[in-house]
Amino acid sequence: MKNIAEFSQQYEIDYARPLPARGLGSVYRVKDQEEQLLALKVLELHPNFDDGLFGRLYEEAKKLEHPHLLPYQAVHIFREEEVVQYYILMDYCAGGDWASRRSQLTAEEKLGLLQELLKLLIFLEKEGHCLQNLKLEHLLFKEEEALDWQLINYGAKESLPNYFHLDYAYLAPEQLQGQAIGPAADIWAFGVLLTAFWTGQLPFGQKSPQQTNAKIKNRILKGELPRELLRRLPLELRYLVEGCLQKEPGKRWPSFEALAAAWETGPAKDYAQSWEAAPAAEVSVLETLAYMGQEAEKAEAPKEEEQSEKTPFLERKFKRQKSKPITIWEILLWLGGALALGYYLSSLS
Repeated sequence: MKNIAEFSQQYEIDYARPLPARGLGSVYRVKDQEEQLLALKVLELHPNFDDGLFGRLYEEAKKLEHPHLLPYQAVHIFREEEVVQYYILMDYCAGGDWASRRSQLTAEEKLGLLQELLKLLIFLEKEGHCLQNLKLEHLLFKEEEALDWQLINYGAKESLPNYFHLDYAYLAPEQLQGQAIGPAADIWAFGVLLTAFWTGQLPFGQKSPQQTNAKIKNRILKGELPRELLRRLPLELRYLVEGCLQKEPGKRWPSFEALAAAWETGPAKDYAQSWEAAPAAEVSVLETLAYMGQEAEKAEAPKEEEQSEKTPFLERKFKRQKSKPITIWEILLWLGGALALGYYLSSLS
């Protein structure tokens, strides 16, 4: 296939209803000549940013076979003037992602899905693939009512540049610092994913206009566990996550097989003691709000309210309110009342 025009002759692309992008590029429903429904990812890059990385990623992915890996059917690369376009065809999943359906799942179903995911990650680890971009949005249910699922991102055997990631919520500290990437980065991401899947909150914040990548990066690099959020996890899962979210890669679980073994054996009996009420200096309300992605409330609070919080209680209680300017409607209301009163008094005389 030489160009996009030839591609469009073989596939009907539904541009009117795009699918969630889940990363770089755009995703659409397409039908082939046999009316089979597929998903199409379209990625446009300037030649200066394209060294064949994305082509290599998908070609390596096509070599892997696993029930929970979404098949990539074809990768077409078109070069038109100053743009390199990737057209990637894959199976269509209609059931939404793990993030969108987590609230509908029972605790037992969540545990089952996480254990299945862990087996897949062990498989990819043995194949030498480092995902580097593991997130809930890349785990798709094939059907709306079923729990059969597939992963749409198989990772790579080479480090991915940071422009590959549109948000930093799942990235390990070494990724953000531009260091060499290894399996420990996926161990970190699994800890973030597990926490988000169970609690509905990302440990270091959800990207938004208020929660920028820079703010999320700063929290990750601080290397502090979001303890108040992790307390919402069952003890055995908290034990796993704590071993994932260590700032130093060497202090995390050494592999997904080791993580699976730790899950099976569970924490030591005295592990719960380390999670007793933390000292007041360690747990901060502001830090807890930040970890749960609510720092925007602080940023958007009115300045007068911020000032009142710094004013002693008695001074606030008896402080006079600032006078408001009189509006034209208030003047007209007063005049109307005066005229009505004058008419009433004149009728009495």
